[in-house]
Amino acid sequence: MQLKFIQTQSKMKASYQVLQNELLVYNADIPLNFSGQKFSLNKNDHLLYSLSLDRAESMANIIKSTTLDRHFPYNIFDEYGESVGDICSKRTRFFWGYSYFELRLNNHTYTIYEVCCGKQGIKIPIYDGSEQIAIIEKGVTTYDNKDSYEITSKDECSAEIAVLFNVYYDFDKYGNYGEYAYKSKEISYSYTLNKELKSKYNKEFKAKITPGV
Repeated sequence: MQLKFIQTQSKMKASYQVLQNELLVYNADIPLNFSGQKFSLNKNDHLLYSLSLDRAESMANIIKSTTLDRHFPYNIFDEYGESVGDICSKRTRFFWGYSYFELRLNNHTYTIYEVCCGKQGIKIPIYDGSEQIAIIEKGVTTYDNKDSYEITSKDECSAEIAVLFNVYYDFDKYGNYGEYAYKSKEISYSYTLNKELKSKYNKEFKAKITPGV
């Protein structure tokens, strides 16, 4: 399954659309608030999840500052406002370690890695245990502060996990909220040097899901 994840607005708020075969499937909105308090994800114009920063845990982790901390923690709520999971970034160890992400949803845990591949862009594989279920890919060029991604997943459930994480990731990494950009173009190369982290990117995954593409 393949999706396009496109940022459509980046000034007074961030808005996103997720397309399958050029048809809108998901959309998300993040109001302008520099503390990142809350944002929502909709499917077919119906509220799917809302995410809210866990301020208490975030502040406590800043004070403690250990490798076990959950950084930038957001709680996930369903359409009825019931807590169903959370997303955060973590680190394997202080020295010679690397950062990764953990998404817990409906008592299930997914592990997500950011692998920077220079001119090939950023690869974000998503794992369910030892099995890879999806990958998010970001190119090196951004126009008017609006980022775009490609999502490849094993099935619809895996795609939903990827879309949910993608909103969080873009907010965390590329949230240029309140900035005005017009006819701008930015090219950025970044590289992952940690061998263990680099090994999380399986170059064969996409070809297996979409043979011939």
